Amino acid sequence: MYKRQSQHLIKMQHFANETAGGRPAKQVVDAARPPVFWKRKESFVRQLSAWRIDDLSSALTSVRDAELQTRQYPSLANVIVHRVVLSLASRASRFNRPRR
Repeated sequence: MYKRQSQHLIKMQHFANETAGGRPAKQVVDAARPPVFWKRKESFVRQLSAWRIDDLSSALTSVRDAELQTRQYPSLANVIVHRVVLSLASRASRFNRPRR
């Protein structure tokens, strides 16, 4: 699970860096290589409009820290996973307005 979350956040950071340069989010997602699966494109565009680059970096750090904690404390893995997922969901709910 952590690998997928990390990959998604890394891809979002890359896209966010491109949109920070002035490119529209839809154009960035459409030009992505490898391409974003067509059913997920609209979701990526919405996420790019909501998350700032520094928030994405913080989220990625949280996911990586949680991954390390689950390896250190395997008996608490479920609690750690739930905590990081709730934390990300809470952060995302605060970004209900577009960046621009």
